[in-house]
Amino acid sequence: MFDLDHTLVSSPLDLAAMALEMRAYIEGCQGPLPARDERYRVGELVRWCRDHAPDISRPIWDIALDHERRAVASAWLEP
Repeated sequence: MFDLDHTLVSSPLDLAAMALEMRAYIEGCQGPLPARDERYRVGELVRWCRDHAPDISRPIWDIALDHERRAVASAWLEP
């Protein structure tokens, strides 16, 4: 079950922090991503890896899963 609007459960999942960690990993392995005004989103970084660096897709997914697991461990039910 998905609860994307947090009506049932709240969690400290920070997608911006996840994307920053992913970007740092990608750039550490592949060099700088193209500069842009907006931050890169998680989905964009996953797609970038799929299309340009499939060899680092697994570690990128590991970063996502680590953030998700920590958020689930700290989640709480909404009243």
